[in-house]
Formats: sequence, C-alpha cells, structure tokens
Amino acid sequence: MRRNVGWVCAISVASFGLRLGVAAASPDAALEAQTEEEPSRVRVSVDYQWELERSQLVRESVGQPSSGPVGAIPVQRDLDSSHARHTITPRLELSLIPGVWLSAALPLVAADDHSLSLHDGVDRATSSTLLDGLLPSDGFDAQNPTRGFADGDMLFRSRRRRGLDQVFAGAGVALMDQARDPHKPTWVLGAEVGLAVGQVAKFDAMEPSANEGVGRGVHELHLWTSVARRSARLETTFGIGWRAPFATKSDSPFRDLGYGITNVLPQQEAELTFSLAATALDRPAAHRRIDVRAGARVKAHFEGRGYSELWEVFALAGDARVDGAPLILDRDPVTADTQALSHPGITNLENSLDLGANLGVQAKLGAHVELALTAEVVWKTDHAITFADAGIDLPTCAAGQTTGCELANNDLIDAGTEEENPAFVSRIDLVGHRYRSTEGFGAVLGVRLGGSF
Repeated sequence: MRRNVGWVCAISVASFGLRLGVAAASPDAALEAQTEEEPSRVRVSVDYQWELERSQLVRESVGQPSSGPVGAIPVQRDLDSSHARHTITPRLELSLIPGVWLSAALPLVAADDHSLSLHDGVDRATSSTLLDGLLPSDGFDAQNPTRGFADGDMLFRSRRRRGLDQVFAGAGVALMDQARDPHKPTWVLGAEVGLAVGQVAKFDAMEPSANEGVGRGVHELHLWTSVARRSARLETTFGIGWRAPFATKSDSPFRDLGYGITNVLPQQEAELTFSLAATALDRPAAHRRIDVRAGARVKAHFEGRGYSELWEVFALAGDARVDGAPLILDRDPVTADTQALSHPGITNLENSLDLGANLGVQAKLGAHVELALTAEVVWKTDHAITFADAGIDLPTCAAGQTTGCELANNDLIDAGTEEENPAFVSRIDLVGHRYRSTEGFGAVLGVRLGGSF
C-alpha cells in the first residue's frame, strides 16, 4: 500500500538570472512511503541546469533627421548579447510530520560565460557604445586583457565566472492533500530564504581575474503557493510565487548613495505557473511510473537595480582610477567639483515580463529513485536597462527649514542640490540616450535525479 507522508517537493522552474522556484504541488511529486510501517522521510536530489539567453541591445538616439517632433524616440541597433550558465544544485528535503517539511539547497554555478558582439550591419565606426568611449575601439577581452578584438564582430568577453550566490533554507506545509482526502486538491504553502554567501560579482578591467564570482550580496525571501488536482491519468497544477530582497551584504553593489537616488535594491519578482501532466505508464506493483508534463509561466520583474547585459561594460567605463572615464559617478552632488566614485556596473532596470513554455518527463524508476528531464523556451519583453531618474524634486523649504527641501519653487531637479541622484549618468540614463534590451530569448535544459529514504 502506498501512502503519501504529507509533504511536497518544490520543483523549481528555471530561468536566467534569478530563480523563482514555484512548486508543482502534486501528490505523486511528493515523497511517498512504500508501506504504512516504513514511510520515507528524507529526499535528496541533484539538479543540473543549462541556460542560454540571447538579446539585442539598442540605443535611444535623439536628433535623427527622420524622427518627428511628436513621434516615438528613435533607436539604433548596436550590440548582440549572449549569456550561458551551467548550474548544479544539490537539495535535501526532510519530512517532520505529515504535511510539514524542511528543505535546503546549494546552487553551485559551474560556469558562467557572457559575450557582446556588433549587431549585423553595425561596425566599429557606427557603434554608439564605441563612439561614446564605453569600450575601446578593439573591445575588451577579460580572458586576455592585453589582446582585445582587433578583427571580427566580437567586442567583449567576460571571465568564466563560477561559485555560489545564495544558499537556500525553506519550509512548507500541505494544507490539503488529495492523497488523504480524495475530494480535495493538494494545496501547499512554502517559504524560502536565500542567504548571500558567495563572492560578490565585480569587474576590474585592470585585473579581471581578481573576481570571478557570481554573487550579488543580497538576502531574499521567497513565498509561494500551489494547488494541484489529479484525476485517473491527468493532473493540473497552478502556482504563484513572489520574491523580494530584504537585506544586503556590506560589499554588495546595491548601496544607498543617498540624496535623490530612486532605487537601491534589486527587482522584486512575481510568477504564475500552470502545468498539465498525463500519465504515460503506471505500474504500482513495480514502483514504476512515467508522467509527461507541459506547462507555461509568466514572470514579472518590477523596476529596480540589477546586473544587466552591459554591467561589466558600465563598470569598465566608470572606473574612477581612469581620468576622463565617461561613466564616473559623483558621490556628493552638493560639493563643488566631482567627488569621483566608480560606477558599480548595476543600473536601474525597467519593468519586464518573461513568458515561458516548458515540456518535461518525470519517471519513477523504482521504490526510491526518480528521474526528470525538462526543456523550456523563454521570450522576454523589451525593456530599458539604463533607467535611473535624474533625482527627486523636493518640496519648497518652509520657514527655518534647510534640509530635505529646495529653496527654488519649481518642478525641476536642480543641479548641485540634494535633489540629484548620484547613480544617474546622463550619457546612458538620460531619455534619448538609454540602452534597451530587445528580442530577448532564452532556452533551459534540466536534469534531476532524486532518491527517497
């Protein structure tokens, strides 16, 4: 006799960048006991995941003769971005009592590679990135800094990054379980904390090999819920998840620079998922079962700071040790002259959506072993990746008030005042000069091997 011990394994739906895990709250995805007397209480699994993301980077270009005074801001094509990542994630899940479990996961990035090249039809004489001096004319090769790319379309290649960003600890509860009450669906609530432990990713053009980390230095909270209902051979699952940062490490680039800064923390994310699974083979006596699952998801990225496709280029072009670097920040706008501060590379990112479709096969190969294969394609909506505001217009000072207000009664961001945003760089953040990520596309392949005891 098979009996569900009452806890459900969170199956992460993978995507580039951050991972917003949404559970497939299936009674048959749960750790199952083989007998009433010997219920399984522990599940271990190892995931391998390969992610590829490509996008086209365009630049807003004001002043073109062909543009009208009331038309949309014209853009010009500039660069193509390619990003690949391999991740191995061991996970442990422990059932405490029926319906309650704890989990821990350690996502290890085995390899992370990123490159930029000239878009088809764009050359070194017309690329706005080169014309603005954000990259030298022969580009930059972080794997061989003395060589560059004198020929071909390649302009930038990163170091191969690896390591940890966060470790995860979570808990979940099955408020309803169809295995115990066939008249109700399985309803699961879960929470997970991501603790930043890895080396924070930074870029130093003078010594690229000094930092090959993948961390962001951000602690995050992830909440999710899912509902599943199984019939004889079909199962439907619906999930909702939300992720938000709640603290940062001291060396994180997500710093509050004060004055008129408008965003400090990374983007929050929300995700909806839906899947339909069909049983292709079910032999309970032999503990063998094969399910084929198709699903879709929508992930919303809300405006916030983040690592974009150009973060290393911005860090290179904003190095305060280099005189005349075009993206150097002014740490104190109310003090005369520029108080040079290196650009951290991260920028304000506009709201965007990821639209994913996935297909997978999950097989129970015996009493204690499961294997899952998944594939997903992702379309990303166009969005600005340099989106900082110039600052915040403060209210007019009242009698005797000297801080947190402006002397002039206007609706402008006054230069040299507390209204200025120290993270704003007009060369890339000013409307008409911003970068946009367009035609974003991703692919994900994953393998999971799990065992229960």
